[in-house]
Amino acid sequence: MKKLLLIIIALLFSYNSYCQCTITTLPYYNNFSTYGSGYTAFPTCWFTTCPNNNSLFINSDNRLVFYLNYCTAITPEFDSLINIKNLSMSFLVRHSSNGIDNNDAKMYIGVMDSPTDLSSFDTIEVLCLPIDVYRNINVNFNHYTGNGKYIAFRAKHHIITNLNIDYTPSCPAAYYLKSNTNANITKLSWLAGDDNNSSWWVYFKPNTSSSYDSVLVNTPYCTLSNLLPNTNYTAYLRTNCNNTISTLSSDTISFRTYCNEVSSLPYVENFNTYSSGSFPTCWYNYNSDGNTNTVYTAQGAMYFMYSTYSTRMAITPYFSDSISLNNSMLKFRFKACTHDTDTVNRPLVIGSFTNIEDLSSFDSITTVYANSNWKNIDLNLSKYDFTGNYIAFIHRNGAFDVGIDNIIIDDIPSCPRPINPKLDSVSTNSANISWELFAGDESLWKIYYKPTNLSSYDSVIANSNNCTLLNLIPSTNYQAYIVTICDTLHSQNSDTLFFRTNCATIDTLPFIENFTRTGINAYPICWVSSKVGINNPPGNLYMRNDGILVLPEIDELIDIYSLILRFNARNASIYQDNENKSITIGLMGDANDLNSFDSITSMPIFNLLNEYDIDLNNYTGNSKYIALRTINNSSTIVIDDLILDYRSNYCIRPDSMVAIQNSIDPFNVDISWRERESINNGYWVYSQLNNSNIIDSFYTTNNYITIGNLLPDTSYAFYLKTFCNIENRFITSFPIQYITPCYNSPINVFPYLEDFSSGFNCWVLNENGTLRETKWSLYNGYACYSSNYNSLYSQHPDLDSRLISPAFDFTSNMEMSFNVLRNSSYPVNTVRKLSFYLNSVPDTIGAVLLGDVYPEYDYNLTPYWDTIKYLFPINSFGVKYLIITGTNNGIISLDNILIKVSPTCPENYNPKITNYDENTISLSWENSIIVPQNWILAYQAIDSLNFNPDSPLATQILISDTSSTQITMSGLVQGEMYSFAIRPVCDSSWSSIVSARTYKNAQLPYFTDFSDSIDNQSWYISNGGAVNAWCISSAVNDSLISGNSLMISNDNGVTNAYTLNRISCVTASRKFVSNGANAYTLKFDLRMMGEDIYDYLKVFVEDKDTNYIGVADGSSYYRLRNYSYQAVLFGGYNNTCPTCPYYCKGDSITTTHTIQLGNQGQAGNIRKLIFVWYNDGGYGYNPPPAIDNISLTNFVKEIYTYDTICKATPYNFYGQNLDSTGFYTQEFYTANVLDSIIYLN
Repeated sequence: MKKLLLIIIALLFSYNSYCQCTITTLPYYNNFSTYGSGYTAFPTCWFTTCPNNNSLFINSDNRLVFYLNYCTAITPEFDSLINIKNLSMSFLVRHSSNGIDNNDAKMYIGVMDSPTDLSSFDTIEVLCLPIDVYRNINVNFNHYTGNGKYIAFRAKHHIITNLNIDYTPSCPAAYYLKSNTNANITKLSWLAGDDNNSSWWVYFKPNTSSSYDSVLVNTPYCTLSNLLPNTNYTAYLRTNCNNTISTLSSDTISFRTYCNEVSSLPYVENFNTYSSGSFPTCWYNYNSDGNTNTVYTAQGAMYFMYSTYSTRMAITPYFSDSISLNNSMLKFRFKACTHDTDTVNRPLVIGSFTNIEDLSSFDSITTVYANSNWKNIDLNLSKYDFTGNYIAFIHRNGAFDVGIDNIIIDDIPSCPRPINPKLDSVSTNSANISWELFAGDESLWKIYYKPTNLSSYDSVIANSNNCTLLNLIPSTNYQAYIVTICDTLHSQNSDTLFFRTNCATIDTLPFIENFTRTGINAYPICWVSSKVGINNPPGNLYMRNDGILVLPEIDELIDIYSLILRFNARNASIYQDNENKSITIGLMGDANDLNSFDSITSMPIFNLLNEYDIDLNNYTGNSKYIALRTINNSSTIVIDDLILDYRSNYCIRPDSMVAIQNSIDPFNVDISWRERESINNGYWVYSQLNNSNIIDSFYTTNNYITIGNLLPDTSYAFYLKTFCNIENRFITSFPIQYITPCYNSPINVFPYLEDFSSGFNCWVLNENGTLRETKWSLYNGYACYSSNYNSLYSQHPDLDSRLISPAFDFTSNMEMSFNVLRNSSYPVNTVRKLSFYLNSVPDTIGAVLLGDVYPEYDYNLTPYWDTIKYLFPINSFGVKYLIITGTNNGIISLDNILIKVSPTCPENYNPKITNYDENTISLSWENSIIVPQNWILAYQAIDSLNFNPDSPLATQILISDTSSTQITMSGLVQGEMYSFAIRPVCDSSWSSIVSARTYKNAQLPYFTDFSDSIDNQSWYISNGGAVNAWCISSAVNDSLISGNSLMISNDNGVTNAYTLNRISCVTASRKFVSNGANAYTLKFDLRMMGEDIYDYLKVFVEDKDTNYIGVADGSSYYRLRNYSYQAVLFGGYNNTCPTCPYYCKGDSITTTHTIQLGNQGQAGNIRKLIFVWYNDGGYGYNPPPAIDNISLTNFVKEIYTYDTICKATPYNFYGQNLDSTGFYTQEFYTANVLDSIIYLN
């Protein structure tokens, strides 16, 4: 009986709650401010047919949002005494469909019989609104004839608020006001607010006026005439009821009258009178995505903004019926706003409109295309079936902006000009051109042509629309135009056609080019080039990085292998740097195809002007184009006085000059070179000291020489001179640089300090006495590595990344220290590092890696110099080099390299607890020198404050001769606090003390509310560096959770909150000992939310050796929703899936979970309880889990029934007070005994 009473009461409560949602009184007002906000927020008692909860919701501004999908929002039911036909409704609405198809601009207002049956939706009004403008809408239901009780809104990409529903007043306002406008009239229509209304005052005015005109009408429509053309107007209505004007106004409507029609030709529009970003007066535009300012004027032209998926349209004013556009011509200029010559994505569609209010009346007649140059478009509209009174220009699905200008619409001329001239083919002395006919009946033309640098034209007559021009000059720029010859007159000129005749070959030697031309033909004729220019004055050519210069084709009668190429060259600026640049010389089969380039040799280019010889006698190919290339040069190279001639007319200077340190005396140098002439007149070798005027000379008849008595750490320049009998002059070789060594033997005095205050001091010196081209530079007194620079300003992407020390001679164990600047991490997502090597030769091959340094730092800190220390490997004796390399982009600063003898006894041991469990604790520590040591470890079962390593109660262990610096102590007691200290045998000072408590397995029955700090230490938490992490904290104070609890936190327990966009998979576990029962009960209190099916809690009971390690990503297998092995918590989202091995909720109400566990093995078996929290880094809802009052007991079934007879203090099975004034009957049984029932009355 008591249970039946409870059911009846529950049903009554449910019925009353439902009744409270019925709208019984008016007005009904809702501004959606009392329901919260977010994707789950929705008005209480309203209904929806939305497919998902993020398409219809209340935002943070208290607006009801119709988002991605068409959704229906349905009011509560209206009381049976309220007839919807007698109601009016107003609300504020905005169409937010920016960038969405225009069909989304509609909102449907209707009435429904059932909130669950969309087929009962009876449309009352359809709204078509502009974008991003709030409009106040009035709707009157006086025309509704059905029996529905629910008002419904159906839309997407709309926002509404301030909804007000009330009885229609006795003199209501009209609604659904619309206009239909042309040049000087507009037709207004509306719906009456009441069927009895038959008279209205219409108020209207230009927007520039402060007062309204008015007119009284007796029909729900009227025509306003004699309006100003091309003018913005505003209008509204008030109902006239029994000669009394209503105080309620209709919605205000805005409209614009059209311009006066175009009634005469020619019509010209050059867009010169409009401000930038505006739109032409009396033209019309349409954008399918609703965006504004996508067709606009700028710099005297009109442009169409590109869009991959949208349509941009510009439409001319209305042309009078007296003008026959079908017998007219359309001319305009057209271009694409890109340097690309491909025209596929630059179309412009030309067509007509009969009604610009109806997009379906558009008729396409043709499509034209453009590239980056302005071109003239001439269209004979009589060739098309052109209908309509508007001409439209449409740019759709284009990849680039396009522009039009100088539009002319006129009668077709009696003698039309030729259109679209083009070059069909060209040779060295002829060109074939053709053109199109405008009208189609033209038959005679005259072609005018000339070289572009001349003032007068030649001409030729043609009787077909193509012509071959003969006897042209090779390698010459020409221009031509065509006119139509009619009976008594000529047409206007066609567009001018520009072309160039093909080049003539080099058939006469010597071929000389000194680059001294000026004016329009300053650049050499028939040369092909890229990144090349002419300096005039003084008359030379320059080549930038990755430039190419191709000579004219060499005649087939000349053998390439018999030639020599000679020219002068230097770096463009002596301030660029001291590194040599190069020019690569080769042959090409096709002057315009880099893939045909065949390299012959590369020549180093210096800051001073030098003469270069390239002998082609070894070339065996068939290519006929000689080419010069600058590849991977960071500077510009100047070239002058180029000669191509037969090899027999010239001498070839000696090359391949090399200077190498003498093997006996480091301050002597051995110089050698390659002889290239069979007649040897001997060589003068010149030695120039440090760019000074001190020059010594030495004569030899060999191709080698040794020069002695050089100064240490000094730069020398060596070059040769030899006499050429053929040319009767001395020729000079290129200079080579040589630097003598800094030391005459390896450095053996320590400590050694290099602070780079006086330069690199041999750290970038090669063995051959030259400076290596490195990615290192000096800056503010320290060494600076940059992957793209060897100075802070000049690019060198392929230079040596090594900084190599002078030779050292080590006789003891050594160590080094240095400073590195930790500064901002740039570029982003690139790991910068310095690597330090030690080797017996000056290279990283076979070297020992001392360590890597990554100079990034915390963005919250100021950049600072950090000190790094490395120990050299033990017994690294003899001659050694330190090699430092940089990796990846960015700048890294290095200073104060100190090399010294390593100490013999370690210091700063820094012991750390690395791991511990029930019976073991693992430690590690540091050895500050490389030599292995004997260590003493002291430990005791005591806290750190009372631990004395020298106490007789402490245990001391000798760890002999090891470099592993780690140990695991086993056989320890569960749940005990242990303290440790360590020292080397060579030192009497102990390290700092570290402590840890061994885990203690939980005994059953087990209960924790996390108030026991010692028990808390036996919970094992694995967060894996995740931001959202398990911790034990008192941040939650809820109905069932207070004091400490196990919770997820993103701020180390300050709050119970998680960062939604950071992935976390973290675990918290506790081992327990089975007591042999057949079944157990696991209970805990839980408060949590999260994103449905993506942020969830999992609970497992596993073997004691199972380790679920926390990670900060989604790589762990056990976090998968369908992973169920040993899972004990099921329910899915809101307990809707009893077989889903995970749990998440849509609210933050604290709940108690009771889980029956099966057999956990025989008594003494150790098992592990594991809580896993996973969030996917997407959306979510706080708070994450907070868990408290965990109990694990033998299985007990509890049933509580309320009794109104007996009164007592109520307690449950565990002695916990219950929130009731009655006493409870308990039915319980355990898994090990027979069921027993005890009745308490």
